Order: sequence, then C-alpha cells, then structure tokens
Amino acid sequence: QGHFGVGSVRTVLIVSAVMAPLDDYTDEEIEWACPLCADVLLDPVTLPCCGGSFCQQCLRCWVARQSEASDRVRCPVTGCNQEVPRRLPAVSHVLHGTLEVLSRRQLQQRRQEETEAGGGERQHFGFSLWQEVAASQDLHIHSDIVVGFGTAGVIIDADAERLKVRFDARVIGQGALRVLPAEVVAQLPASFGVVIGQRVAASSDLMIGDRLVVRFATQGTVLKASGGNRITVNFDGFGNLNVIPEEIQAHRPLVGGFFIGNRVQASVDLYANDLLLVRTGVCGVVKGAHSDTRVDVQFDHREDGQTLGVNVLPGQIVHARNETTGSTLLGRWIGEATGWTHITVASMRNPALIWFAGAFWGWLVARRGKLL
Repeated sequence: QGHFGVGSVRTVLIVSAVMAPLDDYTDEEIEWACPLCADVLLDPVTLPCCGGSFCQQCLRCWVARQSEASDRVRCPVTGCNQEVPRRLPAVSHVLHGTLEVLSRRQLQQRRQEETEAGGGERQHFGFSLWQEVAASQDLHIHSDIVVGFGTAGVIIDADAERLKVRFDARVIGQGALRVLPAEVVAQLPASFGVVIGQRVAASSDLMIGDRLVVRFATQGTVLKASGGNRITVNFDGFGNLNVIPEEIQAHRPLVGGFFIGNRVQASVDLYANDLLLVRTGVCGVVKGAHSDTRVDVQFDHREDGQTLGVNVLPGQIVHARNETTGSTLLGRWIGEATGWTHITVASMRNPALIWFAGAFWGWLVARRGKLL
C-alpha cells in the first residue's frame, strides 16, 4: 500500500505487481478528501499557494466567513497561512475527471445530497453568488466614502435585503460589505475589453442618425452594460450614450507614450516596401494601438493618394510641433470644413495663406452663426 499526498488531498492506492483496472477499486481503497468537510472532493479547486485542494463550495463558504472581519483571507491548510486570491481558481478539470473515475459512487451520493438539500445556483435580486460586479456609485457609511464608483468585487453571500460583496479595495475599513442590490452592477464580459468605471475614448465620430454627437477621441467613463452588446458611457461634455464595444477603446498610454487623438508628425519618410507613403513632417492623428509595438496614425496627406491609416513604430513619429498656434488650429478647422486634408503645419506658416484662412474663417462664422 502506498500513500501519496497531493496538496491537501489524500490518495490511497493499492499497488500490486499487476495493477487492476480502476473500476475494480472500491471507495474504501481510493479516497480523495476535502480538508474542510472531510468528504470526497466535489467540484475541486486547487489553491496556488500550497497546492491544497477543496470542494468549490466549501472554499467559498470559508472565504465568505473569513471576509466578515478582514480583507485578507488566509489559506485554511495548516501551516500555509498564505493569502487566498480574491478571484478563486476555477474547477480543476484534471482533478475533476480523475475523481469521476476513481470515486464515482461517492460523488453521485454527494450530488444527490446536494440536490435534496436545495443546493445549486440561485438568483438573489437578479445576481448569482460569486458573480463579478462593480460599485454603481460611491458607497457611503454615513458621510464617508468606503468604496469608490467602479470598484470591482465579487458577491459572496446574500440575505433577504442585501448582497455581501468582497470588493477589491476599500477607501475606509476592511472586510466584505453588505450593499443594496442597486448599489452594484454586473461586470462587463471580458470580451468587451473594458470594465465598469474605466476611462475610455471614442474610436471614431459617433453619430445619431445624421447628427454628430461625440467626436473621435472624446473621453468618457464606462457606467454599465445596457443590454445586448451595448455599453452605457458617460462622455465628457455630452452625457450618457449607448455604444457597442468597437466604438470605444481604453484611454491609456500606447507604445511610445502616445494617446488616442494625439496630433503627431512623421519623423522620417514612411515607406511600404519601395512605395513612399508619407513624407517627413506630414501631420496626422493617432487612431489607436495597432499592436504592442505599433500605433495606427491617420495622416493628413499620403503620397499615394490613399486615405487609410498607417501603422508605425513609435520612433517614426513625434508629437506635432506648434499644433496649438492659432494659424495651425485654423488650418485644421479649414481642413475639416472643406476636406482639404493636405493643409499642414508648414503650409500654415505662409503669410498669404494665413490671411486667406482668417478671411475664410470670418466668412464661415458669419454664414453658420457658430464655430465648428
């Protein structure tokens, strides 16, 4: 008889010169026990700190109880004492499959007992236990903010009136917090690429019918999922707008320290093979990340006449010079109004063109009655 310790799972195997088929072993000969309930592991999860394995529900209950007093929940394995991660591991498919073979009868009995006891997933105010959520607003105790808007968390318990949430961070105090259902919202699916409370920017001009409502690169804050494949974003200077994930992107530094919407200019001639695409000094706007090492830039003028963006290395562009001078801004406004995308920083230094730009702008304001 050999004994093999696998984390906190105890395995007893009968070893003989010629091993019998696994189905020939009895439940008494093969035992896989959860250290919390001392029963066969059901939906086993393994902690990375010491390799200890537990029933998924047993570990969840342990975390829920320990979270009452502290943000830091320690591993229940004697002698480990490492902090349990805030997001518990998924069920171990390898261990689960092994148990289905070695302890099938015990597992069937445990599942039957769970069913008779009313176990299984239940909804609480439209949420499930261990669902990912985020604070839908600043959460207060009296006048003090204890959890900021957008802070992520996990629902670990519920009662008749409130949800018990273990937030990733608290401004004041520690431990899980009991909140009203309206004080949290379901976290967005990972496929959306953004999370509740994150700062984002419009990936393009956003329209309602024929009306431009949010300009490209306008920043905003993700508020919640709005049903289907849409997200509610509060855009600066506009308000709430429901968008699809492709219409926004995380507002963060791109490679080279650039941001979406930055005005840049080519620092070298840009080629595709032997074809010159963009000359040195031509300006453009950063549209977003192309990859981890490149950014997409929409240049004001391409030598080949195309209007597609160009993906460049950060060393091939620099922040545009003098982009905040009146003549340059006027050139950009004229370009937007007329489609003359070849107007550049260099051309707006021409005195004659500056005079023409001023006259044109006066005419445009008088005609439209407002700035673009």
